[in-house]
Amino acid sequence: MANCANYDVVSDGNVLIDVAQDPDHDFALGFDSSINLGIQSVLSYMIDPGSTGVTFKMSIVNANIPINSDQIITIVVPPTTLPSQSPYVRQEVISANVFKKVGNTLRVQVTAGRANFSDIVIMYKSIL
Repeated sequence: MANCANYDVVSDGNVLIDVAQDPDHDFALGFDSSINLGIQSVLSYMIDPGSTGVTFKMSIVNANIPINSDQIITIVVPPTTLPSQSPYVRQEVISANVFKKVGNTLRVQVTAGRANFSDIVIMYKSIL
């Protein structure tokens, strides 16, 4: 079967995540029903650590697992510290089979400082 490129725009605007206020934010993910779960995907995002710098991590949370109500949490960006600097774009490869057909959430957790996260996109392949 052939694959074609596809994407999910998770968030276009700035989302400020601050350890002193609400240190984590969940973004619901919605994929085309023909997503190929057996192929790696790419997470792309912009981060602006501002003048304070930031330490953060990102995880994929799968909540709608048919066999039980437990969450499966997979870290896709390990704890990362960025100094004060101007905004820039980062990408991370997400392993095959991390996503499920439904119930996927991107969780961003800030453990020190604060940052604006924006332009979050998941690129994946769909089966034709």
